[in-house]
Amino acid sequence: MSELEKLYESAGRHLAASPQQWPAFAKDFQSIFGGGVVLYRPSFANGVLAWRSAEQIVATTHLEYALNYVQHQVFESNQIPDGSLNPLEPSRRSDIIPDAIFRNSEVAKNFFIPRGIFYMLAVSAILSDETHLMMVVWRSEEEGNFSDIEKQRIALFMRYLATLIPIENKEEVENANDAVEEFGMKYALTGAEVDVLSDLLKGKSLKAIADESERSYGTVRWHVQNILEKCQVKSQKNLLREFYGLIKR
Repeated sequence: MSELEKLYESAGRHLAASPQQWPAFAKDFQSIFGGGVVLYRPSFANGVLAWRSAEQIVATTHLEYALNYVQHQVFESNQIPDGSLNPLEPSRRSDIIPDAIFRNSEVAKNFFIPRGIFYMLAVSAILSDETHLMMVVWRSEEEGNFSDIEKQRIALFMRYLATLIPIENKEEVENANDAVEEFGMKYALTGAEVDVLSDLLKGKSLKAIADESERSYGTVRWHVQNILEKCQVKSQKNLLREFYGLIKR
């Protein structure tokens, strides 16, 4: 079983059911991916540039690190351009800040390096309620940097993980069950496409949909692409926005 398949399996086992077992998943993640991890939901102030104002920690392998980081506001003024919050676009610290510069920075010397945090891989996702989910994975200098392949794997996995975060607006979820057929008629979706859309709205990954429906993964992806084209949207996030917009009208 590949590294990515192991991550899918662990998330499905610990997070697809209720109650979700985030500590067990975080422990599995560290073992599989070889790095500490923190998943959190940031809050942003309004404006052209987003000021990060708070973090809600979802799961982490080192709670004391994460809490210490947040409570002491290591970056007191963390202003993030909106355009930098690109979902499913992982970035390595070493792609932005060279090792030598990072090693000599105050925050690295005083906080990160003493805790074995040297190489970092970060990725964000926009959830269906328009909030963000952030993941940061880290390794020590001795453990080595993250590879391009690992960047790709974490991007794929983040797409699935984002579907497992509970949607806060329960009313929309309940209404969604009654609106799939209406939505399908409006956009001339086939029966198979309606089935796939219904599964997407339940937070299932493409892999899970393929396994449960006995379709190939490629067939499910093809159905999703057809749905996006018929609805004239470019992403699953925009598809969900269009769907819930129909419910509210």
